[in-house]
Amino acid sequence: MTTASAATSTGSTHAPGATAPVSAHTPASSSSTAAPSAPASVDCIIAGGGPAGLFLALLLVRQGISVALMEAHGDFDRDFRGDTIHPSTMEVLDELDLADAVLALDPGKVRSLMLVSGTESIRIADFSRLKTRFPYIAMMPQVQLLNVLAREATRFEGFHLLFHASVNRLLYHNGIVNGVTWRRNGTDYEMRAQLVIGADGRASRVRRLAELEMVKTAAPMDVLWFRVPQPPGAVDEQAAFRFGPGSALVLLDRGDQLQVGYILARKAYGALRQKGFDAFRRSCVEVCPALAPVIDNVTGWKDVALLSVECGRLTTWHKPGVLCIGDAAHIMSPAGGIGISYAVQDAVAAANILTEPLRDRNVNEIALLAVQQRREKATRFIQKFQSVIHDNIVASALHSRHRLPLPWFARLLPHIPLLRDMPARTIAFGPQPEHVHHLRTRGPAGSGHLT
Repeated sequence: MTTASAATSTGSTHAPGATAPVSAHTPASSSSTAAPSAPASVDCIIAGGGPAGLFLALLLVRQGISVALMEAHGDFDRDFRGDTIHPSTMEVLDELDLADAVLALDPGKVRSLMLVSGTESIRIADFSRLKTRFPYIAMMPQVQLLNVLAREATRFEGFHLLFHASVNRLLYHNGIVNGVTWRRNGTDYEMRAQLVIGADGRASRVRRLAELEMVKTAAPMDVLWFRVPQPPGAVDEQAAFRFGPGSALVLLDRGDQLQVGYILARKAYGALRQKGFDAFRRSCVEVCPALAPVIDNVTGWKDVALLSVECGRLTTWHKPGVLCIGDAAHIMSPAGGIGISYAVQDAVAAANILTEPLRDRNVNEIALLAVQQRREKATRFIQKFQSVIHDNIVASALHSRHRLPLPWFARLLPHIPLLRDMPARTIAFGPQPEHVHHLRTRGPAGSGHLT
């Protein structure tokens, strides 16, 4: 076991909108026993370099809280990681003076969501009616958003971004988590902290190490993601759920590309593969005939990414010295694409609540419970909202041998003025959108560290 040295290497500082990727330096060989350039202790360790982890890290270091953000991979680039930026997230970016940097990267914009079955279609959500500077869901590779956040965080001296760094054990003192052991290139190191945050996704290692219990909230499903060129005649700035006999498609406008999610019941993937790839492509075209001219661009299973979704949430998000947020605390279904926005709102709430306890070195279970209590009601609400969609629309389509009509309540909603904007507001903001409380940075900006 090696204790990381307090020495740090200074990473380059870029403008927030720069396009050069943030990534680790070339890693040392696995036989090296030299300590990496990382602090021996910080105020807060965050596991996971996704939206929840990076937003929380940035919000804390702006207030003078030292943070080590540990990302297991060598950069942030992951295919089909989740490319939506909801209006609630855009408003948080605006509060951090980063919205224009993101918009400068020219994201796509989804302004409406359609439900389609055969020739029947309904605009179930019209985001353009929302009263916000950002009446759309922005679409861009998540790596671009994460790079913007990371570059902004490197302006602050207390920020330490560690790539190729995997948490493998929680450290305790008197029954309270006070650090982690982490691994890089086959060597284990220790780092101490007041608080360890698990923002490491649906397969969270921090959650498993802390022995926090996840309960299922909806039937599991699988989603096969792929991209094709935009078909001729495609409607711009639109997303759609299309339903056919035994299957359903999610279609997301990505500018010159269309991102497609093929939804199927859990454990149906093996049977689908046995039918062959041509049968899969025919099934896609059966649900969405407009894909016919472009579906041959998907040439084999190597072009398709499988996402297995088993929705659930923690009964308790924390134990002394450790807290889970985002997908580590609640796994959402793909319905509405709101998993990322809820992870970001968790991060904002956690920063709002925990900044003062971290500054005062008084992070107790009352403070950690306050984060869960702040976010749990909204989480339960949206998971119930998603389960209604799944049980009444998706599951019916997946288990039917015939094309189903759209549900009566979906046909009715657009004609009731008091209710017609409810789906758009729910998807865009949720019942309890979070806003940054600590807008002023604490102290002069310094230079963060990438290792």
